[in-house]
Amino acid sequence: MKASMVLSLIGYLVVPSGAAVLGCWVVAKKLHEGGLSDFEGYSLENWVCLTAAYDSLRGDYTGYGLFQIRNRDRCDHGKNRCHVSCSALLNPNLKETIECAKKIDGRGGPGVWILAKGLGIGGSCLGDQEKRLEKLSPADLG
Repeated sequence: MKASMVLSLIGYLVVPSGAAVLGCWVVAKKLHEGGLSDFEGYSLENWVCLTAAYDSLRGDYTGYGLFQIRNRDRCDHGKNRCHVSCSALLNPNLKETIECAKKIDGRGGPGVWILAKGLGIGGSCLGDQEKRLEKLSPADLG
C-alpha cells in the first residue's frame, strides 16, 4: 500500500518534457522531404550537422525546435518573423521548423547561425569533408 502511494506521488511529480528524440536518419529524411537538400547551396549533411551542433550548445536565450530558433525574434514570443508559434517549432513532424529555417536562410543563411556560434567555415559543419557526416544517399532517405 505504501509503495503504491509513493509510486503514485512520483508519477504526479514527474513532468514529461514533451521533447521528441529523433535519430540522425529520421532528421535527415525529414529535412530532405522538407526541401533542405542543397537549399541555398548547403548540403543535407550541413543541415544535419547544424542540428547536431545546436543540440550540444547552450545560449543565453530560449531556443525552440531542431535548430533552437530564438524566441526573441523568430516565433510568437518576440517579433515573430517566422509567423509561427514557438510551440509549433517543437512538433516532431518538423514542417514549421523547416519553413522557419528557410526564412532565416533568406536573411543570411545557416552560415549566419554557424558563425554566430563559433562553428564557422573550417569548423565542425562547413569545414573539411572528414569533419562532415558521410554523404547521405537518396536511397537512405527513401
